[in-house]
Amino acid sequence: GNVSVSAAIDHAAPGTGVLNSRFLYDVDSGAFRVGLAEGTQLDAAGIGAGSIVLGNNIVAAASSIGIGSEHDINSANSVAIGINNDIDALATNSFAFGTQIDIDGADSYGLGEILTLTGASSFGIGDTVTVAGDEAFGIGRNVNIAAAADNSFVMGENISVTQVGNTVLGGNAANASNISGLNNFVHAGSTGVTVSGDNNSVLGTGSTNVSGDGNFAWSGAINTTVSGNNNVSFFSGASDGSTVSGNGSMGIFLDSNGATVSGSNSVGYFLNSDGTNLAANNVFSIMGGNVGIGTVSPAAELDVIGVSRAFDHIDYSDERLKKNIVTIEDDMLAKINQLRPVTYQFKTKDEGGLMDSDRIHLGFVAQEVRKLFPESVHEGSDGYLSLDYSSLAAPLTVAAKQLYDENKELEDNILSTSNKLSNLSDKQSDLDKKINSLSNDIEDLKHFANTGKSKKANIFIVLPIIGLAIFGYFFGYRRKGISQA
Repeated sequence: GNVSVSAAIDHAAPGTGVLNSRFLYDVDSGAFRVGLAEGTQLDAAGIGAGSIVLGNNIVAAASSIGIGSEHDINSANSVAIGINNDIDALATNSFAFGTQIDIDGADSYGLGEILTLTGASSFGIGDTVTVAGDEAFGIGRNVNIAAAADNSFVMGENISVTQVGNTVLGGNAANASNISGLNNFVHAGSTGVTVSGDNNSVLGTGSTNVSGDGNFAWSGAINTTVSGNNNVSFFSGASDGSTVSGNGSMGIFLDSNGATVSGSNSVGYFLNSDGTNLAANNVFSIMGGNVGIGTVSPAAELDVIGVSRAFDHIDYSDERLKKNIVTIEDDMLAKINQLRPVTYQFKTKDEGGLMDSDRIHLGFVAQEVRKLFPESVHEGSDGYLSLDYSSLAAPLTVAAKQLYDENKELEDNILSTSNKLSNLSDKQSDLDKKINSLSNDIEDLKHFANTGKSKKANIFIVLPIIGLAIFGYFFGYRRKGISQA
């Protein structure tokens, strides 16, 4: 009939007369009960209006639903399904599905085992999950979202978040990940991640400690560290213990244990470079490996397939960096003379070459140069030869000095010969004067012979002089001139 608690079927344990189960519908409150009760759980005072209970030893507030056993539903409009779930009086509009779920925050949802949800509008799924922050989500195993970690999302294992606005994925049962900074995005690797800075993004499978702010770090290594701000870091392979401590820098570590970027606004690329430290600011540094431009298989530290252009290029030449210094004293002129200068074009890719170009070049053939100057030819790991044209400056300098010495000797010989010719010319001039004087004397003799008169004052004085002149010319002076010549 329409009585408060009269539409009920009670069942007592056989032979005891003790009530242990009841099927009940309360017409006045609209409540429905089926199951086992202890004490007064099924009395009118313990039945919430419009509540539904299917199970054993369940207390349900108004408009609540309890299914299973040992639930304590003290807030309205809530649902508990499973075993031993507790929904606090302030946790209105909450939902618990599982075992040992304790919900104290309103509008919260728990699905799993051993869950504690104290934050409002919180969400917990998994095993041993605590969500104390408001509007926070914890999914996984051994997840702890602290009261200050509002608006956080955690999905993984063995993860602790203590500050607001974090998103954490991943984790590992053996290695805990602790996020104490603000507004971070973290993929916790299998070896654990610690983030105490703010606004960082941390990804990968390795263990990383990020204490700076605004960083991006990807780690596949162990015990890597980012302590500066606004850095980008990649740790891969055997790069354990590598660090980025500068600000505004980038570090890429490939199989480089203990490498470091401590400078700011710098970029460091490390390959097989254990223990290397980039400490300078505003630097782009590549340590280890080859760099290819226009090629995917560089055979040198910098391999350019194409044209490179610059205003200047200089080489290291400091004596402090050199050893085994030996002066070149070989006959370089003969070797240089054997070089064959040529014009040529490079083969195209279709012809088996490395680049497509129809440009005509001036130079030499490396195979020919190697026979004369092997130090100037380099063979790459791909088997191709390259030529260091600048190194040919040394033998060219030696050859030029040889030419200078030979030219100087020739000039000295020419000058000596010129001086001798000049002396002969002067002597020839003197001789010409004497011959001219002698010719005048002969003319005077002819005149004397024809006229019996001499143009000179005393023929007896002139004749001896003429005789002496003729004698000196033919027997003395001429022999001396020939000897000097």
